[in-house]
Amino acid sequence: TSPPPSIVDPSSRIQVSDSSSSRKRKAPANDDVTMIRCPTSTIKRQKSTRFDPDQIFELETHYSQVDKYLSKQAAHKLSAKTGLLDDQVKRWFNNRRQRDTDL
Repeated sequence: TSPPPSIVDPSSRIQVSDSSSSRKRKAPANDDVTMIRCPTSTIKRQKSTRFDPDQIFELETHYSQVDKYLSKQAAHKLSAKTGLLDDQVKRWFNNRRQRDTDL
């Protein structure tokens, strides 16, 4: 039997604590992930979302006529209306605001 972790010599093990690792996140489906090879590790990257014209119309309409900044409720309503995830809607708005500042 091995001794409890508190007794093990600290130089023999490396422990990394990350507060974000305790959060549970839903892993994307395998067909939505691209594997990127690095010399030391493999990184999983989600494929970019392609918005169809109807989704863009709804998002642009809200952006130009209602508000450039979304509340949680507005993001949820738009995601239900467009069939996108809340995070995808929020990311679209962040990118759209960035495009405005780049012009």
